[in-house]
Amino acid sequence: MRQTAALPLVAITAYEGLTRAGVKAGQKVLVHGGSGGVGHLAVQLAKYFGAEVFATGTGDNQKAIVEKFGATFIDFKTEKVADYTAKYTNAGFDVVFDTVGGANLTNSMEAVALNGHISTTVSLCELDLTPLHFKGASLHVVFMLIPMLHNFNRDKHGNILETLAEISNEGHLTPIVDENQFSLEQVGDAYAHLASGKAIGKIVLEH
Repeated sequence: MRQTAALPLVAITAYEGLTRAGVKAGQKVLVHGGSGGVGHLAVQLAKYFGAEVFATGTGDNQKAIVEKFGATFIDFKTEKVADYTAKYTNAGFDVVFDTVGGANLTNSMEAVALNGHISTTVSLCELDLTPLHFKGASLHVVFMLIPMLHNFNRDKHGNILETLAEISNEGHLTPIVDENQFSLEQVGDAYAHLASGKAIGKIVLEH
């Protein structure tokens, strides 16, 4: 039940980010934050769609998660964007899924290929889009609450969940649930754990 509860928000977000960017077999996809709640599912879904996947993170735990799901791990603390982009691609990644966002979007713009695509879940910032312009790249902002907030295309989420259920039942999608367990009364502690950056996978409250 904890795994099932962990899926909808992050899996829908990952699915929308990748499909809106038009991810397809044979592409090179970079996921920033590849061990996070959205990131580790984006890694799995990109692999399912047939892409060659790379994911950023740092430390042995995050490395193990990224590699467990078949992606190439990139330590953002020790590897510069220009270096790993040149190492793994000819001219940039076809799709960059940025679950870190904010200032990290500048790294995504540096890493993306000409006419490539960036999907982000965190774009609440002021940013110079000049590098994006000169690459002719597209920026897709994913905010999965729109159907609920605006009563707009709500059936779309149901359709996505049906697809995700099939992918999961086939063994291609497994959510990681953070090992720390929190009750509903401990929501403050759960948020603090999330904000610490030490959470692995999705945090679930039990009631």
